[in-house]
Amino acid sequence: MAYFDSSKNRALWEIELQGLRKARADRQAGKTSGEVKQETSKLMTGPEPVKMTYADLLQEEAAFVKKTPGRERASMHMEKKVEKQLEKPIEKGRSL
Repeated sequence: MAYFDSSKNRALWEIELQGLRKARADRQAGKTSGEVKQETSKLMTGPEPVKMTYADLLQEEAAFVKKTPGRERASMHMEKKVEKQLEKPIEKGRSL
């Protein structure tokens, strides 16, 4: 409860409580607050998630692999090997 030791924090909390009390009184009186409507609109903005199952993902990946020619897959595999080798620290023949 050290949060309330500060007069600034106590004042901020009192402001928050006043807003909550007002919202509760409005709800009990049957009024709806505009804040609830704004929050729901904020949640709905942006890209919507795509509903997809794991089986759908596997099918999509299998279709991609079939479309990719053999050489391209081999080159992608080689690139991954090179990246892994570059990530490893080179410590051969090094002494302090």
